[in-house]
Amino acid sequence: MSDVAAIILAAGRGTRFGARQSKLTASWCGAPILGHVAAKALASGALPVILVTGHDSEFVERAVDGLALTIVHNTDYEQGLSTSLRAGLAALGNDISGTLVMLGDMPLVTVKTLSRLIAAHSEASADCAAIIPRYKGLRGNPALLRRSMFRAYPVDAHTATRKFCARKWAYAKLQAIFLRPPGCWEHSKIFCTTPA
Repeated sequence: MSDVAAIILAAGRGTRFGARQSKLTASWCGAPILGHVAAKALASGALPVILVTGHDSEFVERAVDGLALTIVHNTDYEQGLSTSLRAGLAALGNDISGTLVMLGDMPLVTVKTLSRLIAAHSEASADCAAIIPRYKGLRGNPALLRRSMFRAYPVDAHTATRKFCARKWAYAKLQAIFLRPPGCWEHSKIFCTTPA
């Protein structure tokens, strides 16, 4: 059984999409956008795969009907993405050592990238707090949070301010994997760094 989970954040309104339907349920390459993301999370070997819903939850859940997901509904989704992350983290068991954090609207993320994050997690030193992808010098998504970072997003919404979370990230020891265009990522390097 895997000790790495995946949390898919799918609670937001997606207002920039400009359509009445949730962008997560929009069809792309023959399936809902969210369906592609969920299928890749499952294919990575992460278990459990937790889907955090909020806005239009009935339609969002229908988009992944039949997939072996754990559904968590975030009633506070209008207060921001951090509330969805907290809801997902609260659903994890004590046996989970890390979790992928995925955005529901990123269907181009590959299983290879997810597997690379999981592999880096298993090889990282104990004081490494998170595994993050970098491409052309920029941090990206998805990320893998290790258990030591779970405390940065306490279940109590009153203590989980953005400033608190940002401070935890600023002083956390991070490990980056460098990604190149699809098909070339296997030549990437791994290194540990502590951001300033």
